[in-house]
Amino acid sequence: MNRRYAYRDHHILVCALPAADRSGWRPEICVISPHDEWQFVPTPPTIVASDVLKCIEIGRRCGETVIEGRAVEAGQRVRTGPLH
Repeated sequence: MNRRYAYRDHHILVCALPAADRSGWRPEICVISPHDEWQFVPTPPTIVASDVLKCIEIGRRCGETVIEGRAVEAGQRVRTGPLH
């Protein structure tokens, strides 16, 4: 299962894959810049969700965190409250 989300001026692609060594799902995340540059977001192997939709949500939030970090590095204003 995969989903694509728009966040700020980027896109987040999240795939939920079955965890090979444990029961559940692992997110694979890619952040896509406005210039169509793709960056894979590494996640610790301990991130495993029992529900596929929860896995997608975890991946989306990880992608948003990466985008917020890029904004801080670029000197842009970022939100200080919850992402959603």
